[in-house]
Amino acid sequence: DRNVETPQDRMELEQSWQPAANLAACVRAIADHWEHPDATLAPIVVGYEHLAPRLRELAAMCDWAVSTGGPDAKVRMSFDLENTEQHTARPAGY
Repeated sequence: DRNVETPQDRMELEQSWQPAANLAACVRAIADHWEHPDATLAPIVVGYEHLAPRLRELAAMCDWAVSTGGPDAKVRMSFDLENTEQHTARPAGY
């Protein structure tokens, strides 16, 4: 989580940086498989089809980081466990 409360939290947050270009390629590959699952993956993605567009959004964010920060740009994902404010509409039932 992104709320730093201890030195350990700060260290873990700093270690979470990833190469943006690599993350973009990875999440695009996952989204491709998610949208066109094989027989093994198909039953797993049922009910979670809405995740592929989210992965593509993440890839686009990474692309932006590379376009503004260069090929060595890094990104990190974080979350806020205490924030209950809904920022993005979710599909019905989720």
